[in-house]
Amino acid sequence: MADEITTNGIITNAADLRDDPAPLYRRYPGQINPQPGRIRIFPGERKAIADYKTELNSMTMAEWLGHIISISNLSPYIRGEIIADLLESERFQTLAKRICDGHSIVWNGIKRIGRLSEDAEDALLELRALVEAISDDPESQANLMSPEEWAEMSTSYIMDGEPMRWRDDFDSVEIEGIGIISKGSSDAALVDMAAKMSDEAKSDDVVFDGDPLDWLMYLRSRCV
Repeated sequence: MADEITTNGIITNAADLRDDPAPLYRRYPGQINPQPGRIRIFPGERKAIADYKTELNSMTMAEWLGHIISISNLSPYIRGEIIADLLESERFQTLAKRICDGHSIVWNGIKRIGRLSEDAEDALLELRALVEAISDDPESQANLMSPEEWAEMSTSYIMDGEPMRWRDDFDSVEIEGIGIISKGSSDAALVDMAAKMSDEAKSDDVVFDGDPLDWLMYLRSRCV
């Protein structure tokens, strides 16, 4: 990941986020809802990184001790260009700089913990409000759908040459502009079709929730 140093000296990962339709989105297998997004500030490194929360219902020891400042529970659907613009904005940079400048590590008699000055606390409150406003804005959200939802109106389920929008039994499936799937379709052919689906969805400003290849393989398995 290529971090970017801004003019105010705060390092961000904005360059890695900008072209990704929904870079904070991650739904683990078995989850109903995706992981929340977050922005973490690393005062010692003067760095701010936006990503998704990798831990399940917990925080890292560094966050718990206050060595890292985390702004959590961001919408995972925020578009890459929106979060990148935020990280590069003068307001974000100024507030993040105040947080880093006012952060120190002190010994509390048991362990080394992070502490913020009064000005850094004020900056953190203002930064949280700024981030939450963007996170809650419907205009900042990516268009997310499953591969089958995206392809629904262009998919025909065929039996003995007769196409239908849906049927329980079918010997082939045609996705308009993508290709035809049958019991004999090779893995390589499905990989190519999945890549084409992803490219076309991206051009429609759609983010897939799920791997299109898994759906295509499921369709192949249903072909008689």
